[in-house]
Amino acid sequence: MGFPAARFVDGDGEIPGFVVILPAHLCSDVVARLDEIEDEGVLYRRVEIDTSEGRAMSYEWLGETSELTQIPYGWRPTPER
Repeated sequence: MGFPAARFVDGDGEIPGFVVILPAHLCSDVVARLDEIEDEGVLYRRVEIDTSEGRAMSYEWLGETSELTQIPYGWRPTPER
């Protein structure tokens, strides 16, 4: 579909990604906006995960996965044409 989706299963495996650290005064507004973008509770759910940088927030895909292709080394967006 052109965008990544992750499923977090009991800490199995690693998922490449980035940790973005936000100033505390921006967190609630940024998270609210991300919830809108990710359609939190419908397409994705917000979860707390362990990363190499410590605990972080991420979004887990809620849809079917049988038709998705696993991306073992991370997602690279297709350049705009």
